[in-house]
Amino acid sequence: MAGVAIWDRFLGREVYAPKGRDPLGRYTFVPGTRPVSIAGQPAEVGRYLASGTGPWRLTTDRGRSGLAGDFGTDPLPGDVTVDTVIAIGGHVREVYERAESLGTMLALSPLLADADARLRESALERAVDEGLGSLRAVCFRPATRLRPVHELVPASRSRRITPQTIARLAAHSEDWARLGPDGVRPDRVLSPTREFDTDLYENRVAARLVDHLWRFLNKRITEVRRIDWMVEDAKRLATEIAQRPWRTHEHLFDLFAGFVNDDTWQTRTVERLVALERLSHAVASLMGSPVHRGVNRHAELGMLLRSTNIFVNDDRYRRVGELWQAWLKTHAGTTLQSDLARHVQQWCDSFAHYNALLLMRAFDQLGLETDRSQPAPGPGGTVTFEGRHGLVSLEWHEDGAFVVRRGAEAALRIVPIPHALAASSQQGGNADLLTHLHRVPVATPTLVLYPGNRDEREGDRVAREILLRAFEGPESPAPARLPVPVFLLPVSPLEIDSVTRIARALRWVIDAPRLSAYPPVVACTDEEGQAIVRNTSWLAVAPEGLRGVRPPADHELAAVRTATLALREETSRLRRRGANIERVEQLWRSLDQAARHLTGLTWCPVCDKPAARPERRLQPRPDGTYRCECESCGSAWESRLCRACGNTYPVLIPMQQAATGGYGDHLDRVFGAELLAGPCWIRDRVFICPRCTTCAERESERWVSCDRCGDAQTVRGG
Repeated sequence: MAGVAIWDRFLGREVYAPKGRDPLGRYTFVPGTRPVSIAGQPAEVGRYLASGTGPWRLTTDRGRSGLAGDFGTDPLPGDVTVDTVIAIGGHVREVYERAESLGTMLALSPLLADADARLRESALERAVDEGLGSLRAVCFRPATRLRPVHELVPASRSRRITPQTIARLAAHSEDWARLGPDGVRPDRVLSPTREFDTDLYENRVAARLVDHLWRFLNKRITEVRRIDWMVEDAKRLATEIAQRPWRTHEHLFDLFAGFVNDDTWQTRTVERLVALERLSHAVASLMGSPVHRGVNRHAELGMLLRSTNIFVNDDRYRRVGELWQAWLKTHAGTTLQSDLARHVQQWCDSFAHYNALLLMRAFDQLGLETDRSQPAPGPGGTVTFEGRHGLVSLEWHEDGAFVVRRGAEAALRIVPIPHALAASSQQGGNADLLTHLHRVPVATPTLVLYPGNRDEREGDRVAREILLRAFEGPESPAPARLPVPVFLLPVSPLEIDSVTRIARALRWVIDAPRLSAYPPVVACTDEEGQAIVRNTSWLAVAPEGLRGVRPPADHELAAVRTATLALREETSRLRRRGANIERVEQLWRSLDQAARHLTGLTWCPVCDKPAARPERRLQPRPDGTYRCECESCGSAWESRLCRACGNTYPVLIPMQQAATGGYGDHLDRVFGAELLAGPCWIRDRVFICPRCTTCAERESERWVSCDRCGDAQTVRGG
């Protein structure tokens, strides 16, 4: 058995042991010196610490108990999500293993690819529709057998006595009418009788089949409803995109063009829902039948049916047996623990590949360009994207984590955790897992991507505190959060907005440092500063040197160049020996860089178009902030100063249409990826500081509590 060590994907390093309740997929095995087994199987290098979906235990080769832990409740999402992610992950793996191009990988859809097939009537649904009559006949008119029992009856009604009758009468004096010198005259006695017994093996099979079919039909109803939501989202996004510059959403539209162009989707989902709900109601009505109430439904039956006389000779039961076989074909292969362990391993690995595709799509949605003809990356590979303001790279590490770099700086670490963190109805379990993740001591801002669907976040299923922490990006953190920079986003192949919310987080990581770096400062002496600003107004003298106030016009930049040349000549004349010409040249390069930075601030972050007159587009403010507007698409962006912490942060108001904020799903619907700092939940054009998580409205005198910052109101934004 090979020796292995435990690798923490969060921290990116080897650890001695995971502690407490940890989410599924956080740890993997790497080469080490300690032979370890999990669930009786050798722990292999590159595998996930995932034996199943519940508690786990690691043991040494000598059989001694080792480390133990728990994945918590409901670690796996629904079957549809699992199957779809495994299929998409398999396609991604095939692309890079075959050395195909990055363009081929980007052409893969991160959505439910087989939605059309899932809206068709399945073989099991057809079998249920055909065999429901026989199942109903068995449940309400079952085969029975006579079972001898003893019943306590008045003595006058008893016709026979047995040893049990005598034993009962001797032990229970309350059943005596009176005691005479010749013996006991009984009042009540146990009398042998017979009753109909429905607890037969065949009837247990029928009752168990009712439970199986009811769960199957309800899963299918949920699946079709999610497809319906996805189609509605596609039509909503298509309407929004039609009102925006098409170039900014060309690639996003490709995701769901098939759902928009086909007008029959809604009709087909409604028809399938009606048919499934009819079958579900019919199966649910059997739960009150004599068979379902009269048998032991917890008895061990196994998966393969025994060939009994009733199943062979009774036509009703024979059809029930055929229906059981149809159900078994649909759900075979997931009962053995070894099969489940392999299934979970495949799910964990595929989820990392699925998120690689989401990230590639998100960069593409932001308009960052790359060479699509280059080989598609796999674990250990890197893709470099080029934007208007520099290079951004995405590194796919061997442990399944990703790192986004701005130049050489690690700006964001992305860790896929294949645990349905918000799926459980047990609020305490969800809160414990989220608290555990938010306390991981990471050095680089970390974004956790986990499987989650919208129905898990709707209504009152999830508490406000949990919902805020389970759906937050670096641009819209939860209030009063811990200082550890860990953020969580749900993703799903059943939600079109999965790519959008990742793109929104990446926009903040890529654009926020640049847009908040205002005003640029150039260090120089007072004499040099006064000489340079003498004939220009785009620079201002400050204690630390020169500040760039707005982008310069061409003639203003030329005037600064002339002033620096004159300054160089003056320096050379006054200091004949050791003239500091290089320092003056460095001053010019710094001023030129500041001018380019100020001009870059006027590039629209939405449509990526430059301003025709940058010097007129940027409007400086007295408090050291600025505002810009795009003359092409009408979007506005500016920097804001937080009153609570003094931090400067950028905001984006697309197409001059301000809107209030809300939960993550609300941000997806209203803003998409066109958002920087999150807006206030009750007032538009007011924003929340991403550093201290304080809403600017809360710092004002007119503050009114909202669902995010307080409990005075219940304004649900998503």
